[in-house]
Amino acid sequence: MAEGPLDLWIDWANQIGVLLSLFFQVVLHLFANVRRRSSSIWLRVPLWLAYQLSDMTATYAAGQLLYSSCAPQDHQLIAFWAPFLLLHLGGPDNITAYAIEDNKLWARHLLTLGVQVLGAGYVLYKYITGSGIFLTLAAILIFVVGVTKYAERTYALWFANFSTLQRSLKVLARDKHRKYFYIEHQKWCKCSDLEEDELVLQRAHSLFHICKRAIVDSVIMTEEDSGVDSEEKKIIEGLRKKPVYMWRVMEMELSLMYDILYTKASVTHSWVGYCIRIISPLAVAASLVLFQLSSKYGYSRVDVDITYTLLGGALVLEMKSLLGTLGSWPGKMIMTGTTRKWSRTMGQHNMLRFRAGQMMDKKSRLLGNLLGMLGLRDWWERRYYSCTIIVSDNVVKRAQELIDWVSRDDINTLGLLRHKWGKVALNHVKKDLFKTLKGYCGVDFHESIIIWHIATDLIIAAREADPKVETVRALSNYMMFLLVNRPYMIPGLPQNWLYKQTCKNLDNLCDLNYLVRSSGDSFCTVLKKFFQPRQHWELKFSGLEKELADLVRDFKDPTAADSKNPRLKYARKIALAIEHERDVKDKLGLLENLWIDFLAYAANRCSPESHARKLSSGGEFTTIVWLMIEHLRQIKEK
Repeated sequence: MAEGPLDLWIDWANQIGVLLSLFFQVVLHLFANVRRRSSSIWLRVPLWLAYQLSDMTATYAAGQLLYSSCAPQDHQLIAFWAPFLLLHLGGPDNITAYAIEDNKLWARHLLTLGVQVLGAGYVLYKYITGSGIFLTLAAILIFVVGVTKYAERTYALWFANFSTLQRSLKVLARDKHRKYFYIEHQKWCKCSDLEEDELVLQRAHSLFHICKRAIVDSVIMTEEDSGVDSEEKKIIEGLRKKPVYMWRVMEMELSLMYDILYTKASVTHSWVGYCIRIISPLAVAASLVLFQLSSKYGYSRVDVDITYTLLGGALVLEMKSLLGTLGSWPGKMIMTGTTRKWSRTMGQHNMLRFRAGQMMDKKSRLLGNLLGMLGLRDWWERRYYSCTIIVSDNVVKRAQELIDWVSRDDINTLGLLRHKWGKVALNHVKKDLFKTLKGYCGVDFHESIIIWHIATDLIIAAREADPKVETVRALSNYMMFLLVNRPYMIPGLPQNWLYKQTCKNLDNLCDLNYLVRSSGDSFCTVLKKFFQPRQHWELKFSGLEKELADLVRDFKDPTAADSKNPRLKYARKIALAIEHERDVKDKLGLLENLWIDFLAYAANRCSPESHARKLSSGGEFTTIVWLMIEHLRQIKEK
C-alpha cells in the first residue's frame, strides 16, 4: 500500500529538514548580495523567503532530531547532523540582517544560541558518544565550528545595532576609526581603473568614521574628538574640487556601511574573524576525512549520502567564506568597482501621467477597484503607475554641483541646512523671486512638492524640445515618487491626504471637460505590464498627458476645481508667473536648480535611520546627497 504524504513526512522528516536547511544556505550565499544594488521586488521576495525559512527550517529540524523515531543505529548517524544545523543558523557572511530592524533582535538570537547549543550538545552526548572515535571527533569538530559561527552572527547583529555603534564611536579614539588606509599626499591621477578604484576605496576608508557618526545620528562631539583633523579637511577639500571622485567616495562609504549593518563585516575583518575563516574549512575537511574513515556498517545508504552532502556543502561554503574574506581584505580590490557602486537607479511617479492613465485605461481602473475591496488599491496604483529609471549623467552632474552650492554658512552646527526649500534656487536667478512666489509654495514640504511638481509639468509641456526637459522631469518625478512610495524619506509628517485630494481634484477637472476615455489595454496586457520589470520610463509627454497639462493651465473656473483644493490653483499661478518672468531667461535651468534644492533639503532632513534602511535595497539617490552634505559640514568653520 502506497504511503500518504503524512507517512512520508514522518519517515523522512529529518532528511528533508537538513537538506532544506542546506538548500536555503546555498541560496543565501549565492544571492544575498543582489540587494546591495537592486530594489527589484522579484529578486527581494525569494531572498526574503530564504532568509526567513533558513532559520525556521534549521530550528525545526534541530527539534526533530531530539524526538526522532529512527532505530538507534540510524539515530547515531542522524544525530551527527545536529552540529550542521548550528552551522546553518550561523548563516553566510554576506547576510546577517535582512532589514535594519533585524539587528534589534540580537538578544533573541543570543537566547536561541544558548538553547540550540544545549539541544545539539544533548543529542551528541546521547547518541554519538560510544559510536566510534572517528565519528565522535568528526561531530565535535563540526559542533565547535557551528557554535563559533552562530555566536559570530549574534555578535554581528549586536554590533550593528545603532545603540552599540554609538557607544563604540564614543569609546574608540578618533585615530582608531580610520586605522586603515589613512593617506596624506596621494593625488588623483590618470591611472588604470583598478588603481583608481583602489584610491577611491582608500579615501572612503579614511573618512568612513564620518559616515558612521552620521548614520547613527552621533553628530555632537566633545572637544577632544572634534570631528576631523587638518589632514582630513585637506582630503575633503580635495574631493570638493573633484565632484566626480567625491561622488564615488560617497558610494564606497555607503557600501562599507551596508557591510557593517547587514553582513558579518564587523566580525570578519578582525584577527578573530580571520582565524575563524582559516580554521573552519580545515575543521570541516578534517571532519570529512574522519567520517570517511569511520565505520558505515548498519547505516542507511541514503543517510550516508546525505551526510556526505552536508559535509561537502559545508566545506564548499566555508571555502567560499574564506576566499570572500581574503578578497574583501582592506586594501584588496576584489570587492570594489561595480560591486560597490550605487545601483544608479531612481524611482519615478508623475501625477499627470497617473491620472491620465486612470482616465484612459479602463481595465487598470477596474482591477484597482477590485483590489480596493481587499485594501490593496494603493499598492496596485503605486506599483502600476510608478517605475525606476537609470539615472542620467546630467542628473548626477547636477547633484554633484551641490558641492559648490552648499557653503559653510548654509549648514548649522547640527549639520542641517538653514534655508527653506527652493529659496536658494529661486533667489539665485533673480533676487526676491522666492519672496514673490512664497505665497504659492505651500506651508508644508509635502504640499510644496505637489504644487511645484504640477507647475513643472505645466511649464515644460510646451518646451519638450529642450534637452534639459528630461533632467527636470526626472528630478520632479523622483521627488513625487518619494512622497508617494517612500514617505519616510521625506521630512515632516506624511501628508498622503494632500496627494489623494489633488488626484481627486484632477479627476473632477477631467470629468468637467469630458476628458474620460474607455479605451485601453486588455486584462492580460495590464497584468503583463504589472509583473514585468519596470526599468525604463519614457520621460516625454504622452498625448493625453499633455492634454491634461494644457487643461490645468488654461482652466478658468475657480469654483469647480479650486474651492476644495488650492494646489492646482497655486501650481497654475506659479507656472504663469515663471513663464511671464522676463528676467529669467533659462526657465528650465531654474527648474533644475529648484529640484536640486528640494533634493538637498529632503536628503539633509531625512532621518539617518531611513537612509540606513534603504541601503538594504539598493540605496537611494538622496542618501548619497545626504552623505555628501555631511562631509561638507566637517569643513565648516566652527
